[in-house]
Amino acid sequence: MKWSSTGDRVASVYGALFFALGIYMPFYPLLLADRGMDVTQIGLLIGVPMALRAVVASPLGILADFVGDRRRVLMLYSSVAAITFSAFAIADGFWPLMAISIVVSLFSNASNPIVDALATSIVRQGKADYGRMRMWGSVSFVAANVIGGAVISQFSAHSLFWLLLMALWGAALVLAIAPPEEAGRHSASDERHSSEPHLGLLKHLLRDPALVGGMVAAALIQASHAMIYGFSSLYWGQTGYSGTEVGVFWAAGVVAEILMFFVSGRLFNRWRPGQMLVLSGSAAIIRWLLFPLVTTASGYLLLQSMHALTFACCHLAMMRLVVERVENRFAVTVQGFYTTVGALAMSAATLASGPLFRNFGGTGFQLMAGVDVIAIVIAVIWVGVDRTSAPDDMSRA
Repeated sequence: MKWSSTGDRVASVYGALFFALGIYMPFYPLLLADRGMDVTQIGLLIGVPMALRAVVASPLGILADFVGDRRRVLMLYSSVAAITFSAFAIADGFWPLMAISIVVSLFSNASNPIVDALATSIVRQGKADYGRMRMWGSVSFVAANVIGGAVISQFSAHSLFWLLLMALWGAALVLAIAPPEEAGRHSASDERHSSEPHLGLLKHLLRDPALVGGMVAAALIQASHAMIYGFSSLYWGQTGYSGTEVGVFWAAGVVAEILMFFVSGRLFNRWRPGQMLVLSGSAAIIRWLLFPLVTTASGYLLLQSMHALTFACCHLAMMRLVVERVENRFAVTVQGFYTTVGALAMSAATLASGPLFRNFGGTGFQLMAGVDVIAIVIAVIWVGVDRTSAPDDMSRA
């Protein structure tokens, strides 16, 4: 497929957003600790915004579809996040930091489903391959991890504030090059629904068993990663691996994810979304069951490489589902709802992970496989409903 300038622009937007995320996720707790917050306060400053995202993601998605010009909404959301984080320079105390954390988290994360909707929109038009665009987000995320680590090694933790501030403002500026909504993008079906309220249409879409089943199955597969996201580094450290080795393990997963996004257009050209979810869930079961049984570095590198299937394949299946079953006009509304479902599932799994790790150690990772069993059952039932063939151009997602 010929790579279009439109695809390049969306890839740049993914890169900008994920660079900021690559600074925020691993290093924001260190920045909070530098401001005098203790472990309990840091947990609240991270956990409360995460829980609120589950409530706010859908309304922010509906607003983006209501406005119609998604580039304008992207710029608004990213600018709010950057302006609010600027106040971190003078914020003092738990509650001001809580207010800043909530606003930055909500509005920076609200951009992700909108960019996904933009990406799937140009996939429908045959202008780009979704995986080739999305992979640059992963590349940028890794680059941010490395740069952030180098900065904190050479300078004080306070330097992370300036790095994250520049990343957020950089994302706001780059979003100005996001492709505009094209006047002819709506289908005839879109026009028939042009006067239908978004919430009413959302209820209509939720009556689609394939869409609902796919959302739930994908959310459960992603939630089964909660244990490894939260406690794998601690587990590896307890079993004798150095910080450098742990970093290599994490890098292996992201590299595999990038490669999957790069080859997905051809690799899964004929696959249905339900089949991709079953593959992803099955790989996750194997990964979690083997995790505490492996003792060698090469074994962990292999298991981490399975992230290509357990995460990337699942994400691609959900994007293909949106391309096939959701009108472009309402893509952000539906993706916002999926974000809500995913956030609820991930929050529940994260809350369960602490007690599981404390009481069962490495065996706790194996217990996460049960979540994927449920996801596979849902996906199989959904595949039994969704047997219609997708148009050929949908395979690009």
